[in-house]
Amino acid sequence: MIHSDITLMIVNKQNVKSILTLIIAVTVLGIFAGCSRKVTEIKNSTHIKKIENPYYPYIKSLLYLRDGKINPAINKAIESERIKRSPEILIYISKLMFLKNKHAAANIVLYAHRKYPRNRKIIILLLNRTMPINTDKKITVAKKYLKNKNDNSIRIILADMYAQKQQISKSISTLSKITGKNNSKILISEGTIYLKLGLKGKAEKLFEKAYKLDSSNIKLGLFLAKLKEEKGAVAKAIKIYRKIAVRRPKDMFLRYHIANDLERIGKDKEALLYYNEVLNNGQRFKNRAAFSAGLIYLKFENFKKAEVLFEQLLKDDTIGYHVEYYLALAKKGMGELKSAYNLFSRINIGSDFYADSIINMAEIKNSLNKTEEGLKLIEHALKLKPANIKLKITKARLLRILKRYDESVSLYKKLLSGRINSDNKQYIYLNIADIEYANKNNTKSAIIFLKKAISLNPKNAEAMNYLGYIYIDKNINIHKGIRMVKNALKIYPENNFYQDSLGWGYFKLAKYRKAVKILKKAAKSGDPTILKHLGYVYKKLKKYNAAYRVFLKSYHQKNDKSVYKQLILLKKLMNSSR
Repeated sequence: MIHSDITLMIVNKQNVKSILTLIIAVTVLGIFAGCSRKVTEIKNSTHIKKIENPYYPYIKSLLYLRDGKINPAINKAIESERIKRSPEILIYISKLMFLKNKHAAANIVLYAHRKYPRNRKIIILLLNRTMPINTDKKITVAKKYLKNKNDNSIRIILADMYAQKQQISKSISTLSKITGKNNSKILISEGTIYLKLGLKGKAEKLFEKAYKLDSSNIKLGLFLAKLKEEKGAVAKAIKIYRKIAVRRPKDMFLRYHIANDLERIGKDKEALLYYNEVLNNGQRFKNRAAFSAGLIYLKFENFKKAEVLFEQLLKDDTIGYHVEYYLALAKKGMGELKSAYNLFSRINIGSDFYADSIINMAEIKNSLNKTEEGLKLIEHALKLKPANIKLKITKARLLRILKRYDESVSLYKKLLSGRINSDNKQYIYLNIADIEYANKNNTKSAIIFLKKAISLNPKNAEAMNYLGYIYIDKNINIHKGIRMVKNALKIYPENNFYQDSLGWGYFKLAKYRKAVKILKKAAKSGDPTILKHLGYVYKKLKKYNAAYRVFLKSYHQKNDKSVYKQLILLKKLMNSSR
């Protein structure tokens, strides 16, 4: 600051704004804050008059600086310094010089430090990262100053310099001497250095502490949430985002971000609420929210709502060609097969969705009992995309539907000999096992392939259930089969087919009451095989009417000779019991 006993110039009232503007200009153009000066006395006059004042050249320098005349500003500042030397003027000259010649500015700072070695402002300027002074010299200055002073700001600067030089232990040691751990700004600075050192865990704890002390610091909250996301702690990140959202009720990007994170952790229903909030209030992120919400509606099989969102996006033409693909999926789900087929057929060969579109077209053909046509579509697509694994897998599946079992298994095995990922391998093992067991009556081969799938992924619930069912159905090892099915149910407790396997296991052990309880629940799905199993249990319990009803439901869905025989037998039993 300029000393208050100095008499300043006399200005008129209109010059007051100019002087204020000048001071702001100094603050902006300087490389650090703190260039403002107090005006202690302003009197009415028409012109600026020179008074017996050693700081008059300094004031002239400010005026030159205001007009963008750097060189005259520097000259006047040096003139002022010659009249009366002070650390403030030297700092000002250095900052001015920095705009023209950084190395000259550094020399002035070093000169100022020699004259005023304990002046904190000069030391802060000298230690600044942008000042072209040797880092070792800066470290020496900081250490010398800290011998007599306990200054957290300079200690943080010193720790940061050690971090730049990868002197990790020295940096940590310096940070450990910092006091005032209840100051959020100090904690943030300390945490930032720990991040530079690669110690994210320590940094995160400091940021958490700082955020508790100052929860109004939105930038810190957003940064902390991002750290949580990177760490995989998405639920904790959401908690922070929600806290910030209360303070920023109109921030739709924040709500869109929360929705994205909720979707990441499988909370689709909650995510949908936030997406809809953006849809109702936002403009900038409205289309992105509509697209994400549409995908969730597809997942929930709410095809009508998905269709509405995707059709609107298609009109806006802001998201891209892939909207057509998802709109086609919605149409397909609604049973509008012709419309879906047309949309799928418009997907260009260069698109990422081309193969999936052809697969969906083939599935539509298959559902219309035109499986051969579907196979031709796949074979044509394979000529254009010969390396596409999805197309090859679909071809093998269609060959199976056409009862060309050997060709299907051969293609699956050929795929296994190539480079495919673990998920595709597991899928292929399951399909080969199913063909071997259900179509070729080769139980031994089916067990081998199911074991291979489980060896790739011990938590493959589908493979565990299937293998367990085979052990039960073929009386190989019923107890072991039940254990495997129970493990599958731990992963998917509501799966009707896994419940059916367990119920069938209890039936095989003659535990009919347990079996009927489980199978009744599973049979709500209406699957003919589950109804058939439930019929056998009812029959054992001598509930012939109930057995007849479920066998009949099963037979209406699937023309099974064994079920037909049971219906005839039950009819006789029901007549004889009257």
